[in-house]
Amino acid sequence: MPLSLFDDRVNDTTKAAMVQNFSRPANQPTAKRLNAKFFDHHTPLEEYVTSKSLTMFDLLSMNGQEEARQFLLKPPADWPIDPAFQMLSAKAKQLRVVNDCAERGIALITSYNAALTKDESQKQYLLRLVAGHRKTFPVPTKKNLNQKTLNNTG
Repeated sequence: MPLSLFDDRVNDTTKAAMVQNFSRPANQPTAKRLNAKFFDHHTPLEEYVTSKSLTMFDLLSMNGQEEARQFLLKPPADWPIDPAFQMLSAKAKQLRVVNDCAERGIALITSYNAALTKDESQKQYLLRLVAGHRKTFPVPTKKNLNQKTLNNTG
């Protein structure tokens, strides 16, 4: 959430409220990610900011919290001309969004695929076989598998 301080689409009122909430104690002891089940999209951004959010500045720079205090004490409209804000904003914009789960899945399937066979025609056969199996069993549950087996034998 604190990265949104560097986003031009977030208005100055919200940014000022976020700065005020930096003094709030963290409400969850070790929340590393927002749980999508409990994330309310109608709750204002500033409600998700706590004192723990300040650590983001230290991740952007060695003395990030100290540098952030230089511009956080000013009104948000004045931030774009502050050198500390410009430096932290440039570093925030260099961050790359990474989907660890997807990347691990791709790495896993790539290594698994390479372990199965080296022959390209065999790989294509396996892909067609899996695609056909998925059409036959669209919902991969034990109940559906048993039901299809009984229907084919009876």
